Order: sequence, then C-alpha cells, then structure tokens
Amino acid sequence: MHGHLCSLYHPSPPVKLKSLSKRLTVIDSLHLLSLPHPPPNQPIDSTILTVLSSYLHHAIASFSGCLFSSSTSNVAAFQPFSKALGETPSLLSWIPFLSSLPEAHKDSILIGIYTTLSKLSSPTPTQSAKAIYNLQSYALSCLLHTSVGTVEPDKLWSQATKFATTLVNNVTADASAKENATRTILSSYSSLVRIAEERDDRTFLTGKGFVSLCQYWTRFAKRVRNVLLAHSLNTHWRIREMIWVPLIRSQD
Repeated sequence: MHGHLCSLYHPSPPVKLKSLSKRLTVIDSLHLLSLPHPPPNQPIDSTILTVLSSYLHHAIASFSGCLFSSSTSNVAAFQPFSKALGETPSLLSWIPFLSSLPEAHKDSILIGIYTTLSKLSSPTPTQSAKAIYNLQSYALSCLLHTSVGTVEPDKLWSQATKFATTLVNNVTADASAKENATRTILSSYSSLVRIAEERDDRTFLTGKGFVSLCQYWTRFAKRVRNVLLAHSLNTHWRIREMIWVPLIRSQD
C-alpha cells in the first residue's frame, strides 16, 4: 500500500515496492511512517492529500499500538520510532502541503496523534525515557499546528512541563544522563516555542502557562549555563524580554 500511495502523486517515487512475502518486525517497518514529499511545483489533488494525511495519521497510530504491548519485546523500538518521526517526512513535515485541506480534517488528525503519542508508556521507563519524551514533544508540536481556538495554550504548556518533569524523574541518577536529559528538554522547548512564534496568532506566547514554562525553562538552562547552545540561550532571553519581564513589572 505504501508504494502505491507514493505513485498516486509522485512521478518517480523514491520508494520501491516491498515484498510482503515475510512478516516485517516493528523496526523493519519504520519506513511506513513517512511518505516522500512531492516534487517542487507539483500540486496534489485535495482528495489525494486527504488520503495521504489520513494514512500518515494511521501509520503513527498503528506503530504506537504495537508499543503499547505489555511485553518488553518492543522496548528497543521506542528510540527508532522516535527518530523516524523526527528525521523523515512523517505527518508534521507534511503540514505545509496540507494547506488546502479543511481545518476540521487537519485538526482531527493532529489531535488524534497527540492523544495517541501522549499516552505512550514503557515497561522499562529508564531505558525508554528520552525516546518517549521526544514522542511526547512531537505530539505537542502537532497541537501547535491546529487552527486558532482549538487548543488552550495554558493546558499545552502545562503538559510540556509535565512531560519534562517525567523525563527527569525517569532517567538514571548518573550526572551525564541528567545533563543529556536537560539538553533534550532545552532543545524541545526551543522547537515548541519556535512553532508558536510562527503561528498567525500570538495566543500561545502569552498567559500564565507560557510564563510558567519560561520559568521552568530557565531552571534547566542554569544547569548547563556554561555549555548552553547559543540558539536556546538567545530564544530564552528573547522570550524573557518580550513576555516575562513586562508581566512581572505589571504586577509590581
């Protein structure tokens, strides 16, 4: 099915039809999570876009269902699953191509992915903590792409804080593991805020939830202040000057 979908819109799809003569493992099937982007200046019919976006949604839901198993057999798949969503043309990277579709359809898919990924858990949380957090961050990114008024900003930022707290609590006490978790959180916060800044509205950049996130973000930034990535540091201070400081002054 995957290869046939590609042939619907791509004149020379860079995907070969795979034989189903043998049963694929979860990790062997990761290529099914994404579809190659269409060539430049290649419009796609809205009906086909609806089919493609629905497929990408159900692919994520299906993989998540496999990882919900109580068995530990699929624990090793969390990291490859997380990497595949973040580094291949999965649903989020298709958002710019879906602009012609009804907002209701896009919102339904994006909220569905959030609901699925935010519930993921592992029988060995210490081993899978970072991968699960990255999947949860992907889920939050989906919410940030919904239409205006669909998601309450305070609830989204509250979830971002909750997911980060869970990551810190689940990693080992080893100092390097803690630092790695801190860097992961800083990177994800930077990415989430960048998406919020790119929205047409500014609703996600105000409110108590966002201010609380900035405060939480600052705590993590201080932990690695000597080696903080420049883009994270610049983003943090830009937010502080734009939102946090004026709010504090207004309360004095």
